[in-house]
Amino acid sequence: MTAITLLTAPSCRLCDDAKVVLDRVAIDFDLTLELVSLDTPRGQELMTKHQVVFPPGVLVDGEPFSYGRLSERRLRRELENRKSLRARRRCQSDMMMQQAKNLHQANRYFKQGEEK
Repeated sequence: MTAITLLTAPSCRLCDDAKVVLDRVAIDFDLTLELVSLDTPRGQELMTKHQVVFPPGVLVDGEPFSYGRLSERRLRRELENRKSLRARRRCQSDMMMQQAKNLHQANRYFKQGEEK
């Protein structure tokens, strides 16, 4: 699951547009969405920390992604890349687990041969 944080401001048309984009993207991706107003201390902290110049600011898994008009195409591409990366890591992890299992079985086999 990917965490999206949307930094918003009151009366911000681009923020409203970003919410619509995120609603559409959430149909195709497993997302959690957090809206944080820039009027709050947390919003100010995130804006400063991630150098968001103006709203809306978008963070993906806590990392700065964009500010201003949110590009749906760019966001989808980023989410697809992250999804592919997770799948590759999962596959590598599965392969490593299988190799460890094979090594363990080989060690047991050789130990049985030494006992005879």
